[in-house]
Amino acid sequence: MPVPDSTAIRLHELEPGRVLPGDTLVTSSGGVAWAYLRLGAGGVRAPAGPGRRGSQSGGLVRAAIEGGASQARCPPAQLDLAGAGGARDPELWRGFALLMPEGVPLARAPGTLEPDRRIPWLNRDGFAELRRDAQGRLLLPSLPGYRPWGDDSMPPPRLAAIGSGALFGRRIVIDPDGGGEDPGGSGRNGTRAAALNLDVARALAAMLEAAGAEARLTRGGDLALSDVERVQISESFRADRFLRIGHRAERPRFGHYFSSAAGRSWAQRTAGELGRMGLPVPPDVEDAQYPLQQTSCPALYVSPARVDDPVSEERLLAPGTLRAEAYALLLGLLREWAPGTEWPTDSVEVRDPGGHPLAGVPVTLGGSLVLETDARGRVRFARTEPGPLEVRALDRRISRRVVLLDSERGAVLIGSGSP
Repeated sequence: MPVPDSTAIRLHELEPGRVLPGDTLVTSSGGVAWAYLRLGAGGVRAPAGPGRRGSQSGGLVRAAIEGGASQARCPPAQLDLAGAGGARDPELWRGFALLMPEGVPLARAPGTLEPDRRIPWLNRDGFAELRRDAQGRLLLPSLPGYRPWGDDSMPPPRLAAIGSGALFGRRIVIDPDGGGEDPGGSGRNGTRAAALNLDVARALAAMLEAAGAEARLTRGGDLALSDVERVQISESFRADRFLRIGHRAERPRFGHYFSSAAGRSWAQRTAGELGRMGLPVPPDVEDAQYPLQQTSCPALYVSPARVDDPVSEERLLAPGTLRAEAYALLLGLLREWAPGTEWPTDSVEVRDPGGHPLAGVPVTLGGSLVLETDARGRVRFARTEPGPLEVRALDRRISRRVVLLDSERGAVLIGSGSP
């Protein structure tokens, strides 16, 4: 619509009893107004016959702008809905997706707002159009920032906001230390810290995007970048937070600029999450690295372990460690915008049919966040949303799933012996 936002549009039925507007007054946003019509008693289904399927008869609806200069610029429009419905597609479901636990329409989800709508199957009001499979179950695409409420695949679709939506629309720059000729520190077995940093950064970026944030890496490969270039990337992205990840051959630490109270509190919250995930917790200290000084947003340097220590190097290369680091950093960022929320700690163990722990198994939480089992076959995580949570372990050695209720903790997934 070539009219400003918040324009009121009045809908009138022109053929009483056929097509009825759900609301007679709708409001535009982003140049678009959504209206929902229901079939009245006079809108009957034409019977099926030889060579044709039953179809819905249409009706006329008048849409007119109410008040202001826009009324003169846009004359009323008459919508003829005859034949618009056609035969009902049994494989298609239309209705409102629900935000849980409130049970209200899932409105204004990221990517659904005009004029930059990116989610084709869901609009800003939570109205969805989904396909069904042969068993009538809804085929629900992934929706950034949300996870399914349990594994219920029957209509209406129900979703929960990850971390109560704390990261919706947040812009996070992740800076993997080192790159190119700078190894960022080297282990005794030749491990380059720059490679570890990039692995953690990539895992964290995927988790942030699954939680509804926008993530930008300063480098996506083994590239050399100056500190000035890293700051420029952050400033051009208009970042809300700048996070540098390192594993240098020096004392592990959380580093923040001396005058940054926001950086200090971020370090303290992230330290708590590292400890909850069973990882070493380094001290937080004042740090004068150039990016921590020059970014206009709060900035933090996180070095959870030093690569040149043989014990630390072995732990960093063990299954599950780097993804656990990335997940703890995700929780620390969630805490930036949800500081007082209680998120209980939970864990899942994955074992083979003989009861032995399976290391390195990918474990998905709610179909969105991917963790990895450690040497004991365990992943730790936080219950960042209420309600049932589907957990899957998918590997060539095991394929199992469980739906955890709020009261359940410490589930064990045991393989059946078949992939």
